[in-house]
Amino acid sequence: MRLQEVKAGKTDVADFYFTGRDALNALYGSIESARSSVLLEFFIFEDDETGMRFARLLEAKARAGVTVMLSYDAIGSRGVSRKFLKELAASGVRISCFNPVFSAYGIIHANHRNHRKLAVIDKSISFIGGVNVADRYYDGGKYALWRDTFCKISGTDTAERLSVIFYNDFNHIYKSGGLVGEDWLMSKISGARSSVKILTPYFTPSKEMYKVLAAACMRGVEIDLMMPYRTDSNILHYCNMASVENCLGLGMALHLFYNGFNHSKVLIVDDETAYVGSANMDNRSLRLDYEVMVEITGRESVEFLLKRFSRDLRYCRNLHNVGDWKERPKRSRLYERMARLLYKFL
Repeated sequence: MRLQEVKAGKTDVADFYFTGRDALNALYGSIESARSSVLLEFFIFEDDETGMRFARLLEAKARAGVTVMLSYDAIGSRGVSRKFLKELAASGVRISCFNPVFSAYGIIHANHRNHRKLAVIDKSISFIGGVNVADRYYDGGKYALWRDTFCKISGTDTAERLSVIFYNDFNHIYKSGGLVGEDWLMSKISGARSSVKILTPYFTPSKEMYKVLAAACMRGVEIDLMMPYRTDSNILHYCNMASVENCLGLGMALHLFYNGFNHSKVLIVDDETAYVGSANMDNRSLRLDYEVMVEITGRESVEFLLKRFSRDLRYCRNLHNVGDWKERPKRSRLYERMARLLYKFL
């Protein structure tokens, strides 16, 4: 299965971070305190200022006798230098490159990337969400704010379950399946009784997904979709905008986030169960990439995420019917039509 769902332990405690800076600072602090092991798996781990800061810490921990293991994706981290990796390895950090393109597996499956972002420290502290280790996640890059959702879970149950995924990926035990990610998302929406809240940076639903969304709206489920008005790619921006009119026509409420770039990946069903992790709601995440989402059912944690969703509505253009979206440049409409032809390839 490419998209793995992990249930958080019933007694595990979740803490949330809502900017890349806060998330990476929390992860750095936990690594500093590590006594026995540090397992890191990221789609992007760059050798910029942020990556170098983490690398020096990982090297120091490895030299101090802590088991340090790092898995990165060959395409996501394609810009990282060999010197950077050699220095990490020389200090004792064990490194694994996920699905190198020029390998027996990679030549055939080059389009299947490991998009997961997770960490397990001392077999008891886990991190999961949408943040990678790179400057733009820390300082926002071209955005004033990099809004994200990163979850720290304290407890051995969640740590053990995420460790299994980590070791499979680190040791190149690839597990494939059908349209697992899309099936996963459709099952959550189909099972909703009253409400669904989706927070995603990219939203390009297939025809099958539109049918599931339509069926949910027809039976009275309130669906709120929040996504950034501007993404980190012009093509992906117009792919997002191409879905707005259709979703409004189904009866969904759309919320276009303007306060920086919102890179969060969160799903909340019936205000009772939340899913936080690495999966976007687009073709690549739902059909091609390796992803992970953690199920959180603790009442306090779910309510905390709901309050954050409500708070973010203040920084959105909130659309509730097709008429709210009619007034926009003709050029934008043209680009949106063109984007519809590309979404399957993104």
